[in-house]
Amino acid sequence: MFVSWLRIRERCPRCSLPLEREEGGFLGAMTINYTVTALVWLIVLVVWLVLDLPEVHVAALLAVSLAVAGLVPLAFYPFAKTIWCAVDHLVTRAGPER
Repeated sequence: MFVSWLRIRERCPRCSLPLEREEGGFLGAMTINYTVTALVWLIVLVVWLVLDLPEVHVAALLAVSLAVAGLVPLAFYPFAKTIWCAVDHLVTRAGPER
């Protein structure tokens, strides 16, 4: 489905299903990606606070938070797009003609 890690094909090479149908069709994938990033960050934050209390090292926590916020969306991008394509296909039952 993907030409590269961050670039999806216009159509599925196997069934010709359009993967990028209209402008704004990526919002579902973006929402999935933001949700996963927030959940990963929340887990990291809770584990960090449990292990680091009572003296929290704020600079290190900020650095780890920025790393999570920057790397998780990039790492999860193709999975979010794939999940969204599957959800979109199940909801609309789009055929190759669309």
